[in-house]
Amino acid sequence: MIKLNVLLSAFMFASSILTLFLALISLRWKTSYTKTLAFICFAVSLYSFGYGMELFNTDLKAMIFWNMVQHLGALFIPTLWLILALQYTAQTTLLKSLAFRLGIFIIPALTLIICFTNSFHQLYYTDQTYLYNSFFPVLHLEKGPWYIVQFIFLSICVMSASILYLAQYKKTAGPVRHVCLVMFFASFLPWLTAIMNLLNVSPYYFNWVPFAATISSILFLLALFQWHLLELKPLAKEKVFECTSDAIIILNNAFKIIDFNPSASKVLPSLTSDSLGKHIEKIFKEKTSITRSIFNGKKIVFNTVLDNCRCFFSISTSSIQTDKHKVIGWIITITDITRYVEMMSKLNRLATKDDLTGINNRRYFIERSTTELERLNRSKGSLSLIMLDLDFFKEINDRYGHQAGDVVLQAVA
Repeated sequence: MIKLNVLLSAFMFASSILTLFLALISLRWKTSYTKTLAFICFAVSLYSFGYGMELFNTDLKAMIFWNMVQHLGALFIPTLWLILALQYTAQTTLLKSLAFRLGIFIIPALTLIICFTNSFHQLYYTDQTYLYNSFFPVLHLEKGPWYIVQFIFLSICVMSASILYLAQYKKTAGPVRHVCLVMFFASFLPWLTAIMNLLNVSPYYFNWVPFAATISSILFLLALFQWHLLELKPLAKEKVFECTSDAIIILNNAFKIIDFNPSASKVLPSLTSDSLGKHIEKIFKEKTSITRSIFNGKKIVFNTVLDNCRCFFSISTSSIQTDKHKVIGWIITITDITRYVEMMSKLNRLATKDDLTGINNRRYFIERSTTELERLNRSKGSLSLIMLDLDFFKEINDRYGHQAGDVVLQAVA
């Protein structure tokens, strides 16, 4: 009859192979957090393999050796898990700091050194002995003071990652929302079993953390194939939607508002959370030309006063279609073109105005006279032209200089 410890060892070896396979699979995707996820899976694989060997052996020295091997992977999982959470939720500001990156690896690195030198100081384990449960002997570990330090560090990493996933869950929708929920629960399973280990209340005195890590790995696989965990597109789209300077309003096929980004609230102060579910006409109720352009899918320019300044915006509408070209909604994009309008106005002014006098120049005269002559030909009417000349202007330039002549021209203009 196969012993229970052999069966559990086989389960741990299978878990090790599973997480190793997941690590190799994750490397096929090219996202910002692929390598981090792969390192987590490699660490869990090593942890599971080490614990499987610990269960398989009955010699105390061999069990202690494989327990130390487990720490090569287990100690770095919390740090990598926090990094993965920061990368997946696009909160990467901290990761740009070299001090932060080095800081979060100091505790695991020190713990690894303390663990491998434990026989000299007993800071991590004060005692390592046999303990017989109802089935087979297991390694009993009395925790030392540094074990508590490592557990506190683990808890900080897990709680921080969980908060990040929960915050992202509240902000997003669709597949990204499901993935954040999976990651949130995957954070807590190993942590809860680590608490059981710390309090020495684990059933049958087993170390259940590797088993919980295996369940988390299965959750990884579920998210990977069901909701495309490793695809960057959903989160990238969400980030672009939130951060773009263009105002974006999403409507359903009945032209009712279902979502909008922060920029839309700035352009249209009347657009609030209470606007969700309302018809777009209620937002532009005083500007029927805009609502007509939205319904007709035509581009239009409008202006409004924001912060005591006249601003110009271009508004366009595009349809949201399924693969079968069925329209299921609309996207309204409002772009600030104030600078463009001001620049074009300035260019037009420079092209048609005289720099010195500020009155219309020769180019404007030719364009306007051409237009008037064409109108005259159509209407068969009459046209009057007045010409002005300054007497003795040359004498002013000769006697007082061209600067004085310029002043005279400006005064006459």
